[in-house]
Amino acid sequence: MPRAEMMLPAMNAKISCQIIPAIGLSLFLAFPAAAADPAPATPAKPAANAPPAASPPAGGDGSKGGGLGGIFNSVKDAVGLGAPAPVHLFNGKRLDDNFYTWIKKSGVYVDPDKVFSVKDGELRISGKHEGYLATKSQFADFRLVAEYRWGAAKWPPRENKPRNSGIIVAATGEDKEWMKGIECQIAEGATGDVVLHGGAQMTVGREAKSKAWAEFPRATTNEVENAHGKWNTLEVVCEGGNVRVRVNGHVTVEGFGASPNSGKILLQSNGSEIFFRKLDIFPLNLNSVTAPGGK
Repeated sequence: MPRAEMMLPAMNAKISCQIIPAIGLSLFLAFPAAAADPAPATPAKPAANAPPAASPPAGGDGSKGGGLGGIFNSVKDAVGLGAPAPVHLFNGKRLDDNFYTWIKKSGVYVDPDKVFSVKDGELRISGKHEGYLATKSQFADFRLVAEYRWGAAKWPPRENKPRNSGIIVAATGEDKEWMKGIECQIAEGATGDVVLHGGAQMTVGREAKSKAWAEFPRATTNEVENAHGKWNTLEVVCEGGNVRVRVNGHVTVEGFGASPNSGKILLQSNGSEIFFRKLDIFPLNLNSVTAPGGK
């Protein structure tokens, strides 16, 4: 037998010794209790007229039940190949990495009064001038988690009105007040409402709306915001044309057929001081984030 052929079995054995334990370690890390489980009992025979067994519930990772798909996704996560990593829009230090500013009558990147700034690791929006902080990237199919609290300052013409701000998702078109998109309202007495801007459309229940400005009030009449000055959590899930808004754990609006369903994310400045300490995007697939373009 030639020397090269004699070496192949030894090489294969060496590779197997390296790869197979590594796979086994990943499986052990993903399922540490599996080795201690006793052999499964033989399932009892169903009665003659028994209904068919229900399908296992979908796993938290979107797999259909706990079969091989669930095992594969768990192992995939264990070796670092799972869902895309979250995008931290705000890092507590600076804004220009992920955002640009637009202020009414000033345009983009002109903010002499520091409407948008970072203070003590928090994003401060003074509310002095109408405008927004816009992401340079565009997003689709994501979960946005924002933590915010109201400040004290209020500015004309809203100094005697309830505090008002908002987060617009799927914002498209030219920079203006306001871009076409779907606003998740942050407003005293109305946080969790959804407002459509610029002809955006969505259906809630059996009611479809598409106007220059249209509103879907939140489903609950109870207050969902925490007391003034306390931190609140706003969660927005956008997947395809489906939109769900949740405030402090309470679902306020669920809609479908939303259009546009991808675009920039805008943080409004609208006469009221507001602070953010967390702005995280959790992509739902590998195509959730589109690279910046033009700003």
